[in-house]
Amino acid sequence: MRTCQYHCRGCGRHFSGLSSFDAHRTGSFGEPKHSLTGRRCKPVERDKAFVGDQGECRVDSAQTLDAVLIWGLVADRKRLKEAFGR
Repeated sequence: MRTCQYHCRGCGRHFSGLSSFDAHRTGSFGEPKHSLTGRRCKPVERDKAFVGDQGECRVDSAQTLDAVLIWGLVADRKRLKEAFGR
């Protein structure tokens, strides 16, 4: 069972690693959040660079969220398969 590693407070999505979390954010850090160039979340559901897998989230030791969608990068998955096999 996959477990999420990163959470986005902006959109509530779960991510398998830092690279996928960073890739879902776009825009400039110095701009206002709601401007066209400000830092914001990208819709990963329509982005072919991302893949979603069912997993669980352990926000803290007292709470586990079952059956959440955990987003990761297709490129990360390919690299892992090459390094570790299936």
